[in-house]
Amino acid sequence: MASCCTLYDLSINAVVKNHEFLLRSIRELPGHLKCDVYRKMYDRGQIKPLSSELLRLDNVIPLARANEKRLQLYKPLQHLLDNGINVAFILNEKFNACVQSFLRLRNWEACERFVPYGISLGNFFVEMGWYCGADKIFNCVLMLCKALTPVPYKIVLLCHVRLMYIRAASCQFCMAKDSYEKAVELASHLESSSTIDVNWATIALGKCQLWFAMNHYREAYQASLKLLPKVTSRLHPKTIIEILRIASKACVVKRKFRKAASLITYAVALSKERYGEEHPISASCLVDYGFYLLNVDSVDSAVKVYEDVLKIRQNLFGGSNLTVAMAHEDLAYALYVNEYSTGDFDRARCHAQMAINIFLKLLPPDHLHLASANRVKALILEEIAIDLDLEKEKLNEALKLHLSSLFLARRAFGEDNVQIAKHFGNLGRLYQSMKRFREAEQMHMRAIDIKERLLGAQDFEVALSLGHLASLYSYDMNMFQKAEKLYIRSIAIGRMLFGDGYSGLEYDYRGLIHIYKSTGNFEAMLNYSHVLDRWHELRKNKSDSEVNANVNTLQHENKTTEIIIREFFEKMD
Repeated sequence: MASCCTLYDLSINAVVKNHEFLLRSIRELPGHLKCDVYRKMYDRGQIKPLSSELLRLDNVIPLARANEKRLQLYKPLQHLLDNGINVAFILNEKFNACVQSFLRLRNWEACERFVPYGISLGNFFVEMGWYCGADKIFNCVLMLCKALTPVPYKIVLLCHVRLMYIRAASCQFCMAKDSYEKAVELASHLESSSTIDVNWATIALGKCQLWFAMNHYREAYQASLKLLPKVTSRLHPKTIIEILRIASKACVVKRKFRKAASLITYAVALSKERYGEEHPISASCLVDYGFYLLNVDSVDSAVKVYEDVLKIRQNLFGGSNLTVAMAHEDLAYALYVNEYSTGDFDRARCHAQMAINIFLKLLPPDHLHLASANRVKALILEEIAIDLDLEKEKLNEALKLHLSSLFLARRAFGEDNVQIAKHFGNLGRLYQSMKRFREAEQMHMRAIDIKERLLGAQDFEVALSLGHLASLYSYDMNMFQKAEKLYIRSIAIGRMLFGDGYSGLEYDYRGLIHIYKSTGNFEAMLNYSHVLDRWHELRKNKSDSEVNANVNTLQHENKTTEIIIREFFEKMD
């Protein structure tokens, strides 16, 4: 049976079929119609004429302002970038040339007209993950604003807030802090000297995002607690979703899991309802939902969620897009955790390498995103090397990747940072595998020291490092008394945070059994053997029904944003 086409579809097909004769007329169409035409041209492989149209600034600006229709252009634009055409750079140069010309000619009318154009184009670049181009566009808009009389300070404030987000997302933390300070200074001035309403929620949101990106989790959590009461249904849905996302992540790292669950499940449901399932905002919500699941020990479910994210982003962008690379990395790490007990790391390694390949195309070799992906690959290589009887080549490659990642993290965060502690812990485990035991001990002790100071003595991250140091003492250095104390402390933290069925308890129980067997304490060995058996029964009966991991069933039960926030503060964790 022939597929049924609407009159609109037939019209678009006819225009595309005759595009050679109609290009000038196509340029005169409204932005949302042009999006349909250009996407159809891409689907039909008419790349050459399409590329010339998408490199025309006067043509792209209406496309960037075409509401949700502009999503159809993600994949065509990414295709051009993948084939060596730096669309963001070219359009940026053209926009800047127009701005300089208007300023030189003192064409204030054109300057004023180009301000909203620049905001739309900058936001479009952010959606594509083209942060460098977006940064330059918003700086051009700032130049335009400062030349106008009167200066549109509300738009200047908007630019500083957007630059704060862009720079935090691209790991330019010092510049992001500078943008935040400028935003706060201007907002305070506007509030005290004019009748302009200042949206402090977006500024506070940027601050939370920046704290979290810099791994200052305590500050991010405290800032999110101050921000949440300002959230009302009157805010833009995207802003509400962004605030819920960052607050949920801050709750996760502070181990406030019930609070985190209420926020992120509402955010996922709200994004689906407002934007649909195949939208970048919905995909970003799922990333944070996967982060929550991973941290509450629902690893199988986290893998499925990250697979969904990757599928959505590949469908939207295809090719070597920055957000696609991040999805590969997230999935690689989840698979690494999920397959830790099986030793089957092929899929994890594949996705880690895909992330690295894309980052290498898009970013400088010393970028933090690349360092993060290299760290994940190093973890995977170490486990593969262990399964291959400590294959020296893979261990050396893992060491090189870990040291490179540590160097870049130190440069970005300084020494006293949770991320640095994680790198020390990773090096400790690797040195143990390489039989460099004293170096391994030093790394684990440095990791524990930093984590305890920054996160508290009862944090999950501390328990991980305690267990790793205990393993070193138990299996390689015969320091059984020290190992026993560390294992018992690690078990206590794990049970307190996750319950008796927590997956990580297995390694601590096995470590204690090894200690008691080695020291001849057979009564204690038998006791923990029974504990391990009971743990296996708990794991066998454990299912993801504890956490509603099926994203298709997530609903906000007709609750308002205000109700969700009120219930958040009423919850005990």
